[in-house]
Amino acid sequence: MSEVGPIETQAIERRAQSRRGAVVLTFDGVNTAFLGPYGNTWLATPGWNQLAASSLLMEQCLTPNTQAGEAFQNLWGGTIGHTTLAEQLREHSVTSRLISDDEKVLQIARETGFSSVETMTVPSATQAVDDLEQTTLFQQIDTALHRISSADHSATVNWIHLQGMMGPWDAPTGMRDTLFDEEIGEAPKWILPSPITNQDPLDSDDLLRWQVSYGAQIQVIDFCLQATQNWLEAIPSSIRPLLIVSAPRGCNLGAHGSCLDDATLWTDTAQVPLFVVDSGHTRSLRSQGLASWLDIGPTLIDFVTEPPYADSRSLLHRIKQPGMTCRDRCLLRSQHEVGICTEDWFLKLRTSSEPNLFVKPDDRNDINEISQKLGSITEQLRFALTELRDSETESVAIGIPGRLKD
Repeated sequence: MSEVGPIETQAIERRAQSRRGAVVLTFDGVNTAFLGPYGNTWLATPGWNQLAASSLLMEQCLTPNTQAGEAFQNLWGGTIGHTTLAEQLREHSVTSRLISDDEKVLQIARETGFSSVETMTVPSATQAVDDLEQTTLFQQIDTALHRISSADHSATVNWIHLQGMMGPWDAPTGMRDTLFDEEIGEAPKWILPSPITNQDPLDSDDLLRWQVSYGAQIQVIDFCLQATQNWLEAIPSSIRPLLIVSAPRGCNLGAHGSCLDDATLWTDTAQVPLFVVDSGHTRSLRSQGLASWLDIGPTLIDFVTEPPYADSRSLLHRIKQPGMTCRDRCLLRSQHEVGICTEDWFLKLRTSSEPNLFVKPDDRNDINEISQKLGSITEQLRFALTELRDSETESVAIGIPGRLKD
């Protein structure tokens, strides 16, 4: 019996992989600063920590637009001369299925050719519940996973998208109380908090109220992630689907005055979590190179393609080489602003206003504005931003300035 060479072995592995499906789980409005794997220390997030321990984690992943609908349109929709993500999957005999509670996202899936689009109802929530299993998000996740389990999910991309932090905040009251400072009164009982759009910094008490309420709801997602990972582990490894967990946008929580406001562009709204779990291949891997929400598309195509997909944006390449990078800049947009982010800089512009420049990743919360101090860097980035906007591509042939060395 002849031995199987490395090329034949890779082909066998790709054929086995092609029979596996993929599950993409996205929650709207997740601020990475509240997650343990991204440096949070005051809020317990065991589900996110467990996810990081079994995944490839992208430390600097950015969304192209702080409006969720636009972010999905950018990822799923086809550009001139290119087919949509769903159409590309269909070319490889892979079906696409969306389960969501967000009508705008459901409509985008229909318009971009998803094979199946299923509405997830939002249970009415008027007050905090007594138990995590009673929360809106857990009921939705439980229902969605049951729907997937009841069907043959091989050769299928099952995408579950939930309003998440933009939906009801019905975490058990006890969770908020545990996080809150009793000296300034009771924890807020908000269920559907109203966005704050002013630019005046919140006072310390109001900031705490927002962060505690938001943090408790992040722990609800954490509980949902634990359930999802238990569901995944129950599937035999030979047919266990690829799992991707992310968010179409982040969320402002008062660092600059605004809360739940997608019209302003800050790191809090532009940075998103991104985890890729490929059983047996990913374990506590971290990539510090710049990544984009848009990279999810090439990753899915790569996963279902034989021979392997040539697009360097596929995150599967970083499983073998976590240190590799495929881009040196990302174009960012909000309702009123546009920006460019590199591994070293974040520049944003508002119409008829002076630019704002921040050092990355040191200035995590965009506190120290330095455009006047570094005029040359600011101008280079403004030019690169203009080129990106004009070309509407993710990379152009122009030098991007790096960090200044001491």
